[in-house]
Amino acid sequence: MSKLDATRSRITGKKFNKQDPLVRRHGPMKKRQVYKLVIEKILNDAEDWMTAEQIAYEGKKYISPHWSPLSKIRVGTILRPYVAENKVRSRKPLTTSPKQYKARKNFDVPESYLERWHSKPQK
Repeated sequence: MSKLDATRSRITGKKFNKQDPLVRRHGPMKKRQVYKLVIEKILNDAEDWMTAEQIAYEGKKYISPHWSPLSKIRVGTILRPYVAENKVRSRKPLTTSPKQYKARKNFDVPESYLERWHSKPQK
């Protein structure tokens, strides 16, 4: 066994159990992933337009106090690809006002379609 063999323990020689990359990794999620999930949750729950500062303020409630707080600059950076993919709408009402964001509702399956299937009696 060589010194650079990273698949076995140097002390006991036992083989390490590798983590499967297709399954969730052990340990906490990365900061950026947590920030994305928090922002998505806030925008999906919001009824009205929200600025990046409002989203950051609401997001601080869901993020560990040991991490750096969610800032409005980071919110804008994370939302930029969502705006490009048309998952989030953005607008700037006045030239001096900050940009506002609102989540697009998912129109893949209309509610009437779901009601029709769930209202049938079971045989």
